Amino acid sequence: TTTTTTAAAEDYYGSPEERAGWVRYQQQFNSFLGPVGRSLYALQLEEWFEGLEAMGRDPKRSVFVVRNEDMKTNPDTVYNKVLWFLNLEGKSVNYTSIMKTHYTAELSETTRQILMEVLAP
Repeated sequence: TTTTTTAAAEDYYGSPEERAGWVRYQQQFNSFLGPVGRSLYALQLEEWFEGLEAMGRDPKRSVFVVRNEDMKTNPDTVYNKVLWFLNLEGKSVNYTSIMKTHYTAELSETTRQILMEVLAP
């Protein structure tokens, strides 16, 4: 059921098994640039944050994360927040008027299989 699947996903998130799956994926593709790795943002961000902290920098002041859901629902607000983060707020433009994208592609069976193999607990 959906509730069982959601509970299993919540248990998996942040677990040692998730990290092990990420390491297997990186070894398989020799990077995070494969079709699945490009979508595993939380794991990639953890690595960036660890690197920034190792350099003595505060990730919250160095990285601005934009969720796709927010960009879809209110692109102008998100775009202006990005400009603010970059100290470019005086450069505001109407983002919606210059960006028109819509993705409708389904997940390919090959990518689905890679996901199943790499992320298996």
